[in-house]
Amino acid sequence: MHNNDTSYTFCGSRAYVPPEVLKSQPYTGFTVDLWSLGVVLFVMVKGFMPYDDQNPRRMLSKQLQHKLTFPHKILISEEVKALIYEILHTIPSQRKSYSDIVTSSWLTYSV
Repeated sequence: MHNNDTSYTFCGSRAYVPPEVLKSQPYTGFTVDLWSLGVVLFVMVKGFMPYDDQNPRRMLSKQLQHKLTFPHKILISEEVKALIYEILHTIPSQRKSYSDIVTSSWLTYSV
């Protein structure tokens, strides 16, 4: 699959798929993969999934609200919060691109 190839197949684990896949809309594999990367990063930072996938309709509703909570008990940099928020954007064209992610202030921060 190339960057702009469109797919219609539902594949992958529900907890890692973006709204366009849950809504059975055509999607590009690359933006779907970036969403999944955002979910993985969220889990690495917080220790649990951003959305409960036991009820797909409720999960889709939560995704479309584009709200993420970061508990105050866990110290998380504003840079990584912003990066995760931008990767998990509900509109595929508004998601951070790969080049934006690898050049983000969180990944390029030097001590």
